[in-house]
Amino acid sequence: MRYDIAGLIIDFQTDLKNMPEEFPSYVSESDRVADCEVDFLQCFEVSPPQGRFLYEDGLKWYTHGENEDGFSVCLSTPLYPFGPVCKLTAAKDWRQVSIEYTKDLSDQQLAVFKFFSNIVIRNLILLHQGIILHASTIKWRDKGIAFTAPSGTGKSTQAKLWETYKGAAVINDDTPILKRSVDKITIHGTPWCGSSHKHRNNSAPLQAIFVLEQSKENRLRRLREPELSSCLLPRFLLPYHDRRSMDLALDHIACIMASTPIYLLQCRPDQEAVELVHEIISNELGAG
Repeated sequence: MRYDIAGLIIDFQTDLKNMPEEFPSYVSESDRVADCEVDFLQCFEVSPPQGRFLYEDGLKWYTHGENEDGFSVCLSTPLYPFGPVCKLTAAKDWRQVSIEYTKDLSDQQLAVFKFFSNIVIRNLILLHQGIILHASTIKWRDKGIAFTAPSGTGKSTQAKLWETYKGAAVINDDTPILKRSVDKITIHGTPWCGSSHKHRNNSAPLQAIFVLEQSKENRLRRLREPELSSCLLPRFLLPYHDRRSMDLALDHIACIMASTPIYLLQCRPDQEAVELVHEIISNELGAG
């Protein structure tokens, strides 16, 4: 099956009978050469990685093979002591990817697919002028607005309030892509959208980013250096396993911070918080 996600054409060859429910709206009929080809297949046994250990973040990252010409990412469990239960192998440019999983994960196929395909997109997009931000993003009057904060702070709540009071549409409620072009940053929807399952195969020019903090009062102020890095950097999905990829990610983030108004929004979950942001978007940023 072929998908178009943030302008990237990804071909999945899989033994899944059904794809996750979020994916059909991204199906593509483009005959363009794929940016990435992914094989997702069940195996009787997944072989251990052969490369050099790089990093652990719940998964274990290795170089791929003696020539270190790519990456291997492994998921293990104490219930299966003989080796990994799932392994992703990718070329350095992420154009060719294989994802193998054991029969022990048969009843979790869709969850495994969503989890590991997300690893593919977050690394592939770095090579195509983009990066994933952990945020709830909305489209209002053709403008993109991002609310970002640690999980549980109220990103989804603010997005829902904008749906209710301003008729905004949620682009993605968890992991949107921010993509650079010559003159703008654009928010793109993805099928990886957290527990709310809110997403659209849509995009919008990024107007502003709001870093949320819960508060008893609604207050808003624009962030300046050095606040930007400490407030925003932890909200991006960063490739700690690879220096080259990290350099790309930091370059994308620097561009986003230099070209995008970024605010600290200390807020309650109410209409007044919406109106505070609306005033900034309508007046100070000239969105109308």
